[in-house]
Amino acid sequence: MKVYEIMTKPCIVVSPDLGVEYVARLFANTGIRRAPVVADHLLGIISITDILKKSDFVEKPKSNFEKYCEEFPSAPEARIYED
Repeated sequence: MKVYEIMTKPCIVVSPDLGVEYVARLFANTGIRRAPVVADHLLGIISITDILKKSDFVEKPKSNFEKYCEEFPSAPEARIYED
């Protein structure tokens, strides 16, 4: 058996100049989880994990302190003091 016979086709490649949000949407619409990044030659691979770990448009989980402040906004610890 040859690799060509079992690989995912077509091979979707992305340019290094594309926006991360565009690539995330491309992944969601096509159901792929990773893609080669190509500009004349292979530069690397971008994956869903890369996007989730390194992108700032994905909301970060709140800390226990932030949750506490939302639940008890009048608690002294939850107040914001202006200088």
